[in-house]
Amino acid sequence: MESRKPLIGHNMIYDLGFLYNQFLGSLPATFKEWAEKVEASFPSLYDTKVLSLEAGDYGKTELG
Repeated sequence: MESRKPLIGHNMIYDLGFLYNQFLGSLPATFKEWAEKVEASFPSLYDTKVLSLEAGDYGKTELG
């Protein structure tokens, strides 16, 4: 966190919850409060699933 390097992952919301709970403190009562604290702690987050969804390059995700 001190280096302020980007944190990159795929579908990492649960990973962020785990990291927060293990290293920063107990999870806040609301998602909004948690999201604000995560953003303050990790200012450069890149979730490749979110990026691909936003770019429109990631359509159907289930096997069929």
